[in-house]
Amino acid sequence: MNKKIIGSAIALALTAGVSSNANAALAADAILDFSDGNVFCVIGGTAPDACTHNVTNVNGSFFGMDTSGDGIIQNGEKVALTSAGTGITLGTAQGIGAIDQTWSFGGNPGNHHTVQGLALDSAVGNTASLDMTGWTVFWNGGDIDMGAGTTAGGNLDHFATITCGVDCAVGDSFTLDYAANVPSGPFLGFFYTLRLEGTVAAVPVPAAVWLFGSGLIGLAGVARRRKAA
Repeated sequence: MNKKIIGSAIALALTAGVSSNANAALAADAILDFSDGNVFCVIGGTAPDACTHNVTNVNGSFFGMDTSGDGIIQNGEKVALTSAGTGITLGTAQGIGAIDQTWSFGGNPGNHHTVQGLALDSAVGNTASLDMTGWTVFWNGGDIDMGAGTTAGGNLDHFATITCGVDCAVGDSFTLDYAANVPSGPFLGFFYTLRLEGTVAAVPVPAAVWLFGSGLIGLAGVARRRKAA
């Protein structure tokens, strides 16, 4: 068997299913592996339950809900998010418990999930626009559509902004920002915001591809032994 053909086949097998982002825009199947949010005390005390005057804030990844109705996400209206594993896989629907670990809001448990994969609207260099259609909150036993929100003026606004450190290649840092008024459900009209911070990751290569690559390597070994004989 021709060595060049074997080498090319092995290279193709081992790179199949992996998006190469180097010096390009964010890949449509990239993983947004967000870091966990952290609750801290603004004045003093011990977070999260013993802060002085109960004044807390959140850094890292979080969502917020304007429960006061003043149009601003106050420090105490933020909920820290903890990743359930690898974060958000673009273009792939993810069920309850696949994106973030269960959090509590208003005395009830909740999770984010997607009823359809989040799709890139545009991606150039270190910035991208992400269509949030399908972004959903499961809270108090029911789903709330968070991906079809509106602006304060009532205009449809279901796009998040992603900003990367350099070029959105695998390993680059990113921040995701999304804000909209909730269009329906128990939080109708409430101002909702999402902030995720983390690292861009690649979709893992399927096990079948690795097996195929191993088989080709084995064939290459057999070919070499035959030639030597």
